[in-house]
Order: sequence, then C-alpha cells, then structure tokens
Amino acid sequence: MCRERTLVVVKPGNEHLIPCIKDILRVHGLQVAREERVWLTVEQVGELYSNKRAWTFYTELVAYLTSGYSYVWVVGGENAVAETLKLKGKTHSPFGIRGLYGKDFIHNVFHCSDTRVEVEREMRILLEEDHNGTLEDSSSG
Repeated sequence: MCRERTLVVVKPGNEHLIPCIKDILRVHGLQVAREERVWLTVEQVGELYSNKRAWTFYTELVAYLTSGYSYVWVVGGENAVAETLKLKGKTHSPFGIRGLYGKDFIHNVFHCSDTRVEVEREMRILLEEDHNGTLEDSSSG
C-alpha cells in the first residue's frame, strides 16, 4: 500500500453533490487535503485536455468547463490515484460517481488524474502554487 495524493475536479453546476462525493471518498479511506474553488480558463482547460482536442465534442467540453466554478481538490490516501479512478467509474456505467450523478458524456460531474505523473501536471495547471510537497491533512490544526 502506498500513501499518495491525486487531483479531483468537481465540474461546474455540481456544488450540491460535494457532500455526497466527499462521503464516498471518505468511506473508501480517502480525504480531501486541500480544496479550491476555481473558475477555469480556456487556457487551463486546453492544457488539461490537450489530448482530446481532436474529439468532436471538445468545443462543448471547453464551454462547459469554463461556464462556472469548479472545485479542485487534492485528495490523499492509500493508493489514492487508483482508488479515485475506481470510484469515478465510467461515464456510461451505472456504477461510480459518474454513473450515479453524471448527466451525459460532457456533463459527467467528476474528473480525476489517471496517473501519478498526471497528478503533478494537472496540479501545475489548475492550482496556483507548486505542490511538490508532502500530503498535508487539512483536518489538523
């Protein structure tokens, strides 16, 4: 087992789901160690999803992700990257956070990093400070 961190984005229009999503993470041994409310720019979305620019829905994806506040979390726990990916689930599956709360392929509620390398890259894109440090517990005083 490896204690690590990952990045999660709760996409615009889903503020009401934050308590539910945090509960799902917590039940699976994951904690939100840092959270920021961020209005993503076209540039940030372009960098975050640079591998999807050729997709036919890319313009719609950018419009959605820049339409309101997103909630960017650093989540920590044992095998956080793999566990969060499992909890995310597939967009068109009845299982996982996307299956429970997602509306369609674009409005799927939840993004999380796919690999440890992606965690660091996405943190640099979405969070203002460099986060190459140890995981801090936000509940400690």
